[in-house]
Amino acid sequence: MYNPFGNLPLKIISLFFAFVLWFVVEIDREFNWEFDFPVVVSGLPKNYVIVDSIPQFIPVTLSGKGSDLIKLVFKPGRVTIKADGFKYGRKIHTLSREQVELPYQNIEILRVGPPNQLSFFVDEYAQKELPVVSRVFVVPSESFVQTGEPELTPSRVIIAGPSSLLKKIDSLYTLPETLKNVSGNYSTIVPISPPAQTVRLFPRSVRISVPVERIVEKEFSDVPVLIKPAKSGKSYMLQPRSVDVILAGAESELKNMETRNINAFVDLSATGNESEEIKPTVVVPPPLRIVKITPERVKLIKR
Repeated sequence: MYNPFGNLPLKIISLFFAFVLWFVVEIDREFNWEFDFPVVVSGLPKNYVIVDSIPQFIPVTLSGKGSDLIKLVFKPGRVTIKADGFKYGRKIHTLSREQVELPYQNIEILRVGPPNQLSFFVDEYAQKELPVVSRVFVVPSESFVQTGEPELTPSRVIIAGPSSLLKKIDSLYTLPETLKNVSGNYSTIVPISPPAQTVRLFPRSVRISVPVERIVEKEFSDVPVLIKPAKSGKSYMLQPRSVDVILAGAESELKNMETRNINAFVDLSATGNESEEIKPTVVVPPPLRIVKITPERVKLIKR
């Protein structure tokens, strides 16, 4: 009975040598092949810059032996644009075979492109210093609070590029980022978002420092409750005349907080009934918040 897998190793070896023989014969033939070569701009005067983006690669069709062409896969050629005489203004540059640089001989250049014409604008090179604006959003952990605005170091950076573009830019921004579960003062490096591909930033990132503190509570006793009189001119008194207030906030904000910084009052323009119990209004400096007021109501008594 015929076994198709009989002498399988010998068959694989025979197939391999057959492929090698075919490859050796074929690689010596002439081929036309298209490669994508990188575009390089050389000699542009230091006080000028190209505004429009130039293609990174240009297709180039070559003719030659397979053994020569295959080398270009590992060491490609390039298309060079010599910009020595470029000055301010719009340029229409035609690509030619003379601009193709090949690392090997015996290869014929058949065609450059498409595109074989490039249009770009040459502008004066300029630089200026601009402020950096944070787009970092901070989410503190539970029982923590952000106590101030993020601080950027440096707060201003140098931007360099086309003069016409820099005139339209008045500030730079960090990349948007969300910092979650922050439990304490936090510092990290964030990149600056470049406003265009044709500009350079010095430096390209900044350090952001965010003040975050634990939330604590503090009680303030005997906060006097004032009376805002009504237009009737009647005289009243309160019982009790003070309340106890518990505040919550960052430790550093509560540390220097005093009773005199708390404003408690009742407004008689909204009421006026004798012996009525009124809920006093308590105002504290932001971002502190009121946890509890004791007692919650005071009695209004006519004198």
